Amino acid sequence: MQLSEIVEIEKQRGNLFECRIARLFREGMFMRAYNWSAWLFVKHHPELKISNRQTKASEGVVTMIGFPPQSIEKYAPEGAQITTNTDGSVDVVFPSSIIPDDAEPQSLAAEYEEWKSSLPVADSRASKKGKEQEPFSESNAASAPQPSGILPLTSIMQRIIAYPIESKSPVESMLFLSEIRRQLSALI
Repeated sequence: MQLSEIVEIEKQRGNLFECRIARLFREGMFMRAYNWSAWLFVKHHPELKISNRQTKASEGVVTMIGFPPQSIEKYAPEGAQITTNTDGSVDVVFPSSIIPDDAEPQSLAAEYEEWKSSLPVADSRASKKGKEQEPFSESNAASAPQPSGILPLTSIMQRIIAYPIESKSPVESMLFLSEIRRQLSALI
């Protein structure tokens, strides 16, 4: 499913029942929740790592979280209804203990918008050509630029140890590994 389609699905929150649904989409070895669905999971599990990125103009800023499929039960609240759809996506209907029966969709929408606007935004469209940077550091915004040239072996080992592989996509992990291999090859 295309990201633009997922973003449109996430906008469909007209009534209380729709406000309680978190949709998870299979991406490689992970299940990902976007925008509203990500917010629902983070309301229940604030420790989840959030990615908030500027994408193509048609999607705007997209917020997402992810975890392995076997962790759905861990992150779904007690009493949630979990349904696997024919396309492999999963719907998790949050119970009234998380979204009360007297909640107004407009109030929930305002709370969601406030949460989303408070998140820092990374630009996923930025070109990395010609830049010496650490594209996969724990926090790109907080990390200092790396000096050009070869990094010492201890620095490379520290990057490997600090890399949060559990929260990265297979493609991000592969690119990180490729960068590490390039740096190690330069040392040999």
